[in-house]
Amino acid sequence: MARLVLDNKFVDCAVVANAKFIVTEDRHYNELKDLDFPKVETIRLDEAMYLLL
Repeated sequence: MARLVLDNKFVDCAVVANAKFIVTEDRHYNELKDLDFPKVETIRLDEAMYLLL
């Protein structure tokens, strides 16, 4: 969880913006799946591209 602490600003922004997900290839964000609140889904870049096209 130490790495995620450094990336809190991105999770905080996603929560405040009411974002559906964070697009990332960083596997450290998988730790978000274990948290109940705030619930922020992560998707990979290829998944985001599929949603956009």
